[in-house]
Amino acid sequence: MSTIRTESQSQPAANLTVTRIGAPVSILVIGGIVLVAAALRLLNLGTHGLWTDEFYSLDIARRGFAGIWETSRIDWHPPLFYWILSAVLEWLPATVENIRLAPAILGVAATALIGVYLTRRYGTIAGISGTLFLGLSTVQVYYAHEARSYTLSVVAVVLSLLA
Repeated sequence: MSTIRTESQSQPAANLTVTRIGAPVSILVIGGIVLVAAALRLLNLGTHGLWTDEFYSLDIARRGFAGIWETSRIDWHPPLFYWILSAVLEWLPATVENIRLAPAILGVAATALIGVYLTRRYGTIAGISGTLFLGLSTVQVYYAHEARSYTLSVVAVVLSLLA
């Protein structure tokens, strides 16, 4: 027995209508969320003193390019974060705020990049939602306040999605 399909039956069952927001509006909204994320990550960087792992990052970063490369042979963390931290400390004094500056900026970059990725891949609403989620995430804000490579890992993941 053969089945007769009507035109409406050949359409997908979940035909959802996606509301599109104009590009300038979505850029402003995502940009505003990124600014809030920047404020959350950059404010109070020096409220708490450094802890053991952050002193370890500082120690490695002070070894210079070749010393960081040499240390990476025995340390399981990739050297890129230490090179970034070393570059920051070449230009700025080694205060608690400056030591934590690179992870904070990387956290802001991750927020902006996830907005770009989700907007391109899934549309404006997804881009705004994802940017808001990552930008206001307490876990992401917490790790952006630590001189460790956690935020660099998030940036690397989002960049791999964009590639």
